[in-house]
Amino acid sequence: MSNCLRCLTSIELFENAKYYANHPLIDTQYKNGAFTSLKNAFAMCVSDAALTFFEQSNEIAAVLEAKQTANNYTFSSMICVFALSTVI
Repeated sequence: MSNCLRCLTSIELFENAKYYANHPLIDTQYKNGAFTSLKNAFAMCVSDAALTFFEQSNEIAAVLEAKQTANNYTFSSMICVFALSTVI
């Protein structure tokens, strides 16, 4: 079951990278003053691996999260949890 959820979460992130790169919850937290910028808010929601490519595009980082999520025994980022909740 967990492999199925992992796969579905990766597909969700890959197919909807633009949505997760601009997730409404990230925007809400920024507007509520939790972060100094939207880029900082997004950076807090992705893995260290995705941060390497973060400066190029938020969407690329979201797609990299999809790739990372497909691997067993890796930690999930907040973006992955957002996608998992959609899948469930």
